[in-house]
Amino acid sequence: MADTTEVAIIGGGAAGCATAYYLAKAGVKATIIEREGIGSQASGFNAGGLNPLQGAGIPGPLGPLAAESFRMHLELAERLPEESGVPIHFKT
Repeated sequence: MADTTEVAIIGGGAAGCATAYYLAKAGVKATIIEREGIGSQASGFNAGGLNPLQGAGIPGPLGPLAAESFRMHLELAERLPEESGVPIHFKT
């Protein structure tokens, strides 16, 4: 019998991998479909900066989204090396 998946995620960049991670934590079987290798495109070649622009503030609904994204990133930076055994070289 062929393996099945509940969710197909198109793209193995930061957003696709984070989506797969959180779905797996929730018990959902997901498959990442990526043309190249995981993190081999834009997500793998970015500057690595993540800034919620706290001092300047972000107007409208993007402000809470940016703050929550930053919080999630900090949480993942602590958990992923322990769970995966792969260092992520996170700096604050």
